[in-house]
Amino acid sequence: MSSSKLTKTLLFGVCVASFSVLAAFASENAHVLLHQTVSSSAFVQGENVTVSVTATNAGLANARNVVVKAPQTRNEGKWTQVNEESLEQKMTNLDVGETKEMTYVYNVKDAGTYTVEPATIQYFASDTREVTKGESNVVKNVKVLTPMQNNARKALRVTGFLSLGALNTVEDWLKFSKWIAGTIALFLLNWFALKIKYGLQSLRRMAAVRGLEGDAKLE
Repeated sequence: MSSSKLTKTLLFGVCVASFSVLAAFASENAHVLLHQTVSSSAFVQGENVTVSVTATNAGLANARNVVVKAPQTRNEGKWTQVNEESLEQKMTNLDVGETKEMTYVYNVKDAGTYTVEPATIQYFASDTREVTKGESNVVKNVKVLTPMQNNARKALRVTGFLSLGALNTVEDWLKFSKWIAGTIALFLLNWFALKIKYGLQSLRRMAAVRGLEGDAKLE
């Protein structure tokens, strides 16, 4: 075997060995998944919103010195924490397959559509002192309604039930109102047409009667 081929073979062997070592090292690390959910997709102004954050170790090693942080206020201060859950949760270990859940309750001051910002996490994924950082998912389109909007939503639920699902949304009502308006307009147009028709017939009869009376006088 030539020296160039021998060198290439040795380099390939070193690369394969290095990749195997790195893969084995990475496969033995902890991998913590952080996920957050909201207790409902719609709330009423002044109500409390519950945000649940779960940390799950999906790796092959225990996570050490785990720290999960949630913001005290969300959405530029419009959501304020009202429960006593610590905003910074510290865990010495999070075993392989273990899940830890944290619950945060916020009071919503203003109506609107909000996005729940992510919580953050940091931990030691291996025996080294290297810190692994991450964050949870973002929950979008959380609606906070005014009391009037909430009453309208309840009314829509009732009408949706009574109409067998035909009138569930404001858009459905708009379409239905247009249909009603069109039907009423056609009814009125037909009514006016009939009134005009009957009026003309009455005028013809009166003219005919007058004509007969005139003929009788001439005789």
